Amino acid sequence: MFKSISRKDCLIFLSVVTTFFPGTLYAKTYYVAPGGDDGHPGTIEAPFATVQKAHDNEALQPGDIIYLRGGTYYPTQQTVFSKKGNTNNYFVLSSYPGEVSVIDGKNVPEGDINAGSTPTWFFNKAEYWKVRGPIHLTNGRGAGVFIEGGRFLEFDLVESSYNGKRAARAGHGFFIYSSTTSDILFNNCDAHHNANHLWKSGEDQLVNQYQHGDGWRIFGGTNIRLVGCRAWHNLDDGYDFTQAENSVEMTECWAVYSGIDDAEGSITGTPNKPMPRWEGDGIKLGYENDTGQHRAIRCLSWNNHCHGWTVRGGPYEIYNSAAYNNAEEAFSGIGNMSNKRRNTYGFRNRLGDGGGRDGYSGISVSHGDFISLDDSGMLGLRKADGGLPNPKFLKLARSSNLVDAGVDVGITFVGSAPDIGPFEYTTASGVPVLPKILLLLHD
Repeated sequence: MFKSISRKDCLIFLSVVTTFFPGTLYAKTYYVAPGGDDGHPGTIEAPFATVQKAHDNEALQPGDIIYLRGGTYYPTQQTVFSKKGNTNNYFVLSSYPGEVSVIDGKNVPEGDINAGSTPTWFFNKAEYWKVRGPIHLTNGRGAGVFIEGGRFLEFDLVESSYNGKRAARAGHGFFIYSSTTSDILFNNCDAHHNANHLWKSGEDQLVNQYQHGDGWRIFGGTNIRLVGCRAWHNLDDGYDFTQAENSVEMTECWAVYSGIDDAEGSITGTPNKPMPRWEGDGIKLGYENDTGQHRAIRCLSWNNHCHGWTVRGGPYEIYNSAAYNNAEEAFSGIGNMSNKRRNTYGFRNRLGDGGGRDGYSGISVSHGDFISLDDSGMLGLRKADGGLPNPKFLKLARSSNLVDAGVDVGITFVGSAPDIGPFEYTTASGVPVLPKILLLLHD
């Protein structure tokens, strides 16, 4: 038998639900599908055909959900997001549970090729949106995702690749342009194979074609965060934060093969084609005149065509990170004395660790410090929860000089002191586990 509930108890229950799960009770759900029709009502039985129609639907209110059914979409116009939710009621755009949505931008008309052409998705002053994948944007005329003036936007499991097909500039995976943008989170997102395929009239093709496409290009904004993201085979840089005046924070992010086409030559048509020597930084925090105090925690940059990290300007904070086997310096421009680099090493970089050496604080680094130098699996499937894969690449051996050799900077660690590098050695079995970051203290 169920006990009857009084009207007062019911109101109390509803109050609790709406407090902890705002928007849940009254949210409406709309659907988009590759075989849909924008003349439909957007129900699961009769879905819309385009995300733009779902967005522009007058009935769509803050707190509502738009589900993308699995399959490939070929929009014929740029999708513009401009609606504003609020603190308690985000708009939610999500792949339907258990399905994968692909947004192929090949049919989007090109714009001004000298100004980045046409991004596939444009967040134009949109506020309070949560975009939940797996969603894959590809073949964009310009950038895959372009954000200008947006606030409180969250991207989770969004992949952006092979963009810049009709652009001489800004062929980026994710592109934040305006300094008025704020509170943006990229969580477990990937950007790869991005490059501008065109060049401006009068420019030298050899110097400019393919060389203006980053995984992430962030010009400005406040409270921009990247967590668990990967960037690979972008023909300019993996991550570029130059000119961003406010701090960008990246945690557990990886950059690899910047400035290098893949073994199939899927961007340039030439297998493993490298860009000119000074193109292809893994992580570019800034140049000499940049003042943004960017922060990197447990990040890794390896096998890039140029520097592992460019860290001129600043001051920057780099904690428990690494640069491995990059074609130029591990940390270019690390001479700024205001920069804080703790528990971080460079190993096997062609021109050393910014000061002409590998290692950290006099501790030598060698092959024997690691279980494996084989990076197979680093770009493989993510975990079921969307987290980064966990192969043995650069994981510390039990006998490594880097174990318990660091200084306490407020990041959780196991043992008598933090380990040096992005991966903490935590088990006697030799299978390390990436620890959860709880707190970062400033020294």
